[in-house]
Amino acid sequence: MANCRPTYTVCATVVTGLEPGALEECREMFGPNTRGKKARGKIFFELDSLENVQQLSRLCSVDKYSVVVADLKQLLMDVSSKDVVLEMFESLPRKLIWTSALDAWEAYYGKTWTSSKTHNYSLPNNNGEQLVPDDLHTHTLSEIQAVAVPSIPHFKQAEVKKLSDLCASVLEHDRTTSEDDRTTFRVTCTRSGTNHCVSSMDVAKHFGSGIVVMFGWKVKLVDPDIEVLVSIVDNDCVISVALTQDSRHIRNITHFGPTTLRSTIAYGLVRLAKPEPGEVVIDPMCGGGSISIEAAIGWPLCCHLAGDMHELATPRTLANVEDVNKQRATECGSPSISVGVIQWDVTQLPLKAHSIDVVITDLPFGKKVGKKVDNWKLYPNALLELGRICRPSTGRAVLLTHDTKAMTQALKANFHLWRKKWISWVNVGGLKTAVYELVRTKAIE
Repeated sequence: MANCRPTYTVCATVVTGLEPGALEECREMFGPNTRGKKARGKIFFELDSLENVQQLSRLCSVDKYSVVVADLKQLLMDVSSKDVVLEMFESLPRKLIWTSALDAWEAYYGKTWTSSKTHNYSLPNNNGEQLVPDDLHTHTLSEIQAVAVPSIPHFKQAEVKKLSDLCASVLEHDRTTSEDDRTTFRVTCTRSGTNHCVSSMDVAKHFGSGIVVMFGWKVKLVDPDIEVLVSIVDNDCVISVALTQDSRHIRNITHFGPTTLRSTIAYGLVRLAKPEPGEVVIDPMCGGGSISIEAAIGWPLCCHLAGDMHELATPRTLANVEDVNKQRATECGSPSISVGVIQWDVTQLPLKAHSIDVVITDLPFGKKVGKKVDNWKLYPNALLELGRICRPSTGRAVLLTHDTKAMTQALKANFHLWRKKWISWVNVGGLKTAVYELVRTKAIE
């Protein structure tokens, strides 16, 4: 029978509402046949090699990613006995197959995890099968011998002695292993759903206790080597090993404003616009420049412009672009990005008519900056000006806003310039926010 290649199931957290684009990016990077599925705020996909695992950091839609150890269904999270559930989680690590997830962790970080309690010691029985004493590392030598010797009555005395010596060497290795050599870890548990009889902290504590028994790892809550994730949704549970320590949503941004857009959301908006090589892409209300920077990195063959009316926005965007280029200069083969930055008023842009192909911007919500009442005047005037500069028929816009009432009124006022193609919903800072995909009509005026 042919050997089956190992697969590595990746769980990636993404912005709720942008899951389809994230899964599409995975298939573009790892091949169109990449198997995957979407969940709320997450995508799951399979990789067939450790080389692909090492390329995960290139994904731009993903906040965090981990390698799945087990996807368990219908756990008894709602039973009346709390002790039964906690005992289940404490014994669970010994029942799981960790090989693929730990191999992926080693490949991603380029280092090897160590343990004082992981050995491949076994002894053949009379049938030629391998015998491994149960819970070899959780008992004293006398306890192991008491269990092992009666259970193998057909062993020769020399074989029994060999097993006893083997147990003694394992326990001695455990006692002499330096604390500094042990892999450190922590367990992070998240739960959603109702009728859970245990808390997230209880689950993390007992599951972590089981890991200590199995691997001999050392608990470290701050900056551990390995973070084990336990995600519980109703009665289902996904256990995984984290590959990212920090969320990647703040990449490429070093100078923040009051409404700086997450980089992963910015990238998702650009993907929706689908810029083509040679097209002119602008963000007329750029803030800190998140959208233009992600667009310039991912679509370098387009021309990128960014601007804002606020006097601090354009210097902030320039500073972020410069810092990105400094970082890329230290990376082999990473060319610098080019973004034109101008201070302007979105209702009076210094651009020729019909000169822009794509508009992507984060409209003011009227919460942290400005007031919602101001949007009733700003939105219609902005759409009118954007309709002037966009190319008829082929021009398009992707606009993010929480103020859907003002946007609806603005679209009615500019129905001759813009046709609504699609509305999707994303989570921005806990707010249900709309993404409008608009297409420029054929109207010249």
